Formats: sequence, structure tokens, C-alpha cells
Amino acid sequence: MPSLSPHELQVIGLLMRQCGQQALQMATEKFHVYEKGLNDYVTNVDRALDIQLTTGLNQLFWQDGIISEENDQSWQQFCLAQENSPDSGDRLWFVDPIDGTDDFINGKPHYSVMIGTLEAHTPTAGWVYAPAFDQLVYGGQDLGLFQVEGDPLRVSQGTRPPTPLLPTRPADPSKTYCPILIGYKDQSRYGAAITQLIPEAQFDSIGSFGLKVCR
Repeated sequence: MPSLSPHELQVIGLLMRQCGQQALQMATEKFHVYEKGLNDYVTNVDRALDIQLTTGLNQLFWQDGIISEENDQSWQQFCLAQENSPDSGDRLWFVDPIDGTDDFINGKPHYSVMIGTLEAHTPTAGWVYAPAFDQLVYGGQDLGLFQVEGDPLRVSQGTRPPTPLLPTRPADPSKTYCPILIGYKDQSRYGAAITQLIPEAQFDSIGSFGLKVCR
């Protein structure tokens, strides 16, 4: 599978930002919340972004498979396509229209739009866009790791280049320093128990798993 071209990276970045900014706008309006499982929710915003993201990716990568968290039929369609033509498309795209839906529902900023690729059962690239911060982080095996703030189109025009990200090792935990990155629900359920075992625990709670990884 050929690597992604600069044009494809630009279009993906624009698609991510467009969907994220749409979610940011829709969050200020009345939206509908549905229960898809026990304490597991989805909104009509998730579903609107799902259509937009999968349509955009289909137009750009028509030969690839696409599976979206909020579209059960996407998995069924992929399996059917594999049965009919096992050799068609080596790359698979995964879409999560809103990661951290609870944050989105409750007006908190730590939700994101996420997509990623899988090739030969190996993760190869991923994108995490945080609408509230207008910040995109993307990277992959052959891409490196970058952060873009603002409109990717302006970046492509040379006015704001992507910022390379270099992971750094945090300080080792000590008797006075023990940061723990945890979700809001897990902190409410287990925070007191963790603190009893680790009194020096310092919680940092954010919703989106993608933003946890970026952090």
C-alpha cells in the first residue's frame, strides 16, 4: 500500500477540522442523546459526523474498507466485501466521530474526532482532532508525529507549518509526585480507593481516550 501523499494528508486534516468544528457548533444548539448500551450514549451529532467522515474517506480512498463505531452496517459491508473479493483493499480505516461523548454531552472540552488506519493487522497511522482547542495531532510509521493548530489549509500554504512532536519521558513518580491520567467515570468510581493505596496520587481527568494518548 503506497504511503499517504501530502495532498491526501491535507484533505484528511481539512475533513477532520470541518467535522470537529461542526461538532463544536452543534454543541451550542439542541441535540439529541440516545442510549446505545448501559451507561453508553450516542448523539445525533455523532451520527451526522459519521456520515460526513465516511463519505469523505470513501471519496478519497474508494478502494479501502471503512468501519465506523457508530455505524454497525459498515462492519457488515466490510465483511461482505471481503467475502466477495478477499484481495480487494489492504488498508482499513476506523472512524470514531466523537470520542469522549460524555464530555461532549456535558459541555466539557475534552472530546475529539478520531480516525486511524490498519494494514496487515498493524496500526499504521492515526489522527486526533480536539475541536475545543482547534488542535490536530497525527502521525504514523512513515509519517512521523505532528501537531497542527488551526486550519490545515493555511499550513499547506506555508503560513503555519506542522509542529513536529518529540515524546519526552516524564519525571519518575515519588512520594510527592504521582500523576495519574484517568477518565471522569473511573475517577468517580475508583479515585478514593486509588488514593487510599497511593496517597500522593494527582489525578488528571479527561474524557477522550485519544486525548489521553496525546497527553
